[in-house]
Order: sequence, then C-alpha cells, then structure tokens
Amino acid sequence: MSTGQQARGADRLQALVAVSAMSGEVVDELSRERLVAARFLAGASGSTDPLLAQVARTDRVVADYRQRRGRFSAGDVEAGRLFAAFDGQLGQLSALRDQVRGRSVSLSTVLVRYRVAVSQGLAVREAVGQVGGADAQIAEQLRVAAALSRASEYAGVQQTTVLAGDGVVVTQAAQRELAAARAGYEEALLTVADRSSGRWRSWLDQALTGPSVLAAQRFDDEVSRARVGSRLRVDTTAWVRATGERRDRLHGVQTRVDADIAAEVARRRAAQWATTAVLTGAALAGSYHSP
Repeated sequence: MSTGQQARGADRLQALVAVSAMSGEVVDELSRERLVAARFLAGASGSTDPLLAQVARTDRVVADYRQRRGRFSAGDVEAGRLFAAFDGQLGQLSALRDQVRGRSVSLSTVLVRYRVAVSQGLAVREAVGQVGGADAQIAEQLRVAAALSRASEYAGVQQTTVLAGDGVVVTQAAQRELAAARAGYEEALLTVADRSSGRWRSWLDQALTGPSVLAAQRFDDEVSRARVGSRLRVDTTAWVRATGERRDRLHGVQTRVDADIAAEVARRRAAQWATTAVLTGAALAGSYHSP
C-alpha cells in the first residue's frame, strides 16, 4: 500500500472513530429516554415535560451523529453497511415517541423498541475498528470503549426492568431478564478492566467508588434475591437515583476513553501525513534531478 493510501486510510479511521464516539453518546441518550418514557407510561409522572426535555436532548446528539456520519460518501459501501441498521432505528424514533406521548403503546413494547435501537448503536461501536482497518492497539482500545457502552446499557436494562416490575409478581421471564442484565454488566466491566491501560482502570475504579455506587449495589443484591411468584418491592425513586448516578459515572469514563482514542488516532494520522509529505517530496526531488 502506498503512503498516500495509508494517509487516506488514516483519515477514514479518524472519521469512523468520531462516528463511534458519537454513537456512544446517542446510545446513552436513548437509554435515558427509555427510562423517562417508562416512568411516564408506568404512571410515575402525568406530565410529558420530562419526556419532551429528554427527547430534545436526544435529538441534539442524534443531529451531531448524523453530521459526522454524513461525511461518508455513498461510495463507501462498507461504512454504509455499518451505519444502515442504526440509521433505520433512528428514523423510527419519531413514531415511537408519538405513541408514548399518546399512551397508545404498551410499556413492554416501548422497552423492546428502545433496546433494539440501542443494540444497533452498540453494533456500530463494536465493528468500527474492523471496518476502519485499525491496528491491534487501536482495535483493542475501541473494544474497551464499546464495552463501557455495553455496561451502561445493561445497567439501563436493569433500571427499566425493575421500574416496570415494581409491585408486580416476579415471573420466570423477568427473573431471567434481571439475571442476564446483571451478568452482562459484570462481564462488560471485566472486559474493560482486563483490556484497559492502568490510566483507564484507575478512572473506572474511581467511578465505581462512593456511597451512591454502594447503594446501587445493595439494590442489585436486593433485586437479585427476588423469587418467582413473589412481589418485587423497591423504592423506585431511590433505585433510579442510585443506579442513575452509577450510570452517569460510567458514562463519564466512556467519554474520557473516547477522547483518548480520538487523540491517539489523530496523532497517528498527522504522523502518517507527515511521512507521506516527506516521501512525496523526496520522490519529486529525485524525479527533478534525474537525467
């Protein structure tokens, strides 16, 4: 591969990494929107104001995602395939929100629809290194960033499952959902811990320390003890507050990790273009002086 091709590949990877980071932000806002929608449909709030406010926040982030995603031409078929499913889900948000505001859709359906949209955003995060031709080090860093998004999503699934099940008899399906969410959360965090640099691990350790995190863990233990046939009884206000702060802390680590990756990819891109310029200049000089 010529140095010019390598430099253009570095440009493309940088653009893909930017889209991946913004996909992570969209996923985070969609998860927050799901929780607000669930609370609205569960009757915790009769006002649509919190939902409308969150929708506005989500839409601002989606607009940023679309701007970055729009830098890829139709000729980049591989990138187009990477984004297609997530783009499709984002295109369906408006209709879903109308149903939520009109209370014309079941809570279970809403949770599934948001979860599908989030899963497509996570798929972008998880595949961007391969599509971008990242080397082993950058690919590993991108996997860590994706794992942080996955951990936040599993925490979000647990949040909404408990909210939907508060006071309801626990079914086998609900018990499996809660167990799977907790296992997925722990597995994702293990991936982050195993594959991160010392600096990133210290960020995670700091984020998952403190009274609010301990409160969330106590809630986790309480929920995990719920048996099929019993009623799930949780202080939902305290649950949402404690688990929400834990997710905020995880998202803070995710944002810092994404920024680190972007800075490293930008540094490598600049170095590649500098090398290309030197070699191109040398080739032109040699051509000029040749007899």
